[in-house]
Amino acid sequence: MQFANVLRKRRKELHLTQQQLADKLHVTRQTLSRWENNLSYPNLDTLVNLSEFLAVPLDILLKGDGNLMVNKISQDVRDKDKYKRYLMIVSAIFILIFLWLSVLGYGRASQNEWIDRFNPFGKFYN
Repeated sequence: MQFANVLRKRRKELHLTQQQLADKLHVTRQTLSRWENNLSYPNLDTLVNLSEFLAVPLDILLKGDGNLMVNKISQDVRDKDKYKRYLMIVSAIFILIFLWLSVLGYGRASQNEWIDRFNPFGKFYN
């Protein structure tokens, strides 16, 4: 059984509304509705809280048919790592550009000819 079906079935067995369960999990009712309609999945810490509150083992929530949730969570983790790597590369490029411009600015301010020789903007000021 899929995560959405297990969640909906167990919530109804406990005679809880979506709002009541959402309040217990500290999420919005719309978020819970998206989970029950298989439009999104909870993050891992919320999934653990959900498992404890509904008294449903995590492996039943996670495995389901086709392991869709496990695949989705795994993909999210991989995407997060990929974006983190991109952010590090872009940050390094900005830092290098800042350092290069700082060196050029220092060379121009101190009239250091050796540094000024590499300044592509300095030629316009002479």
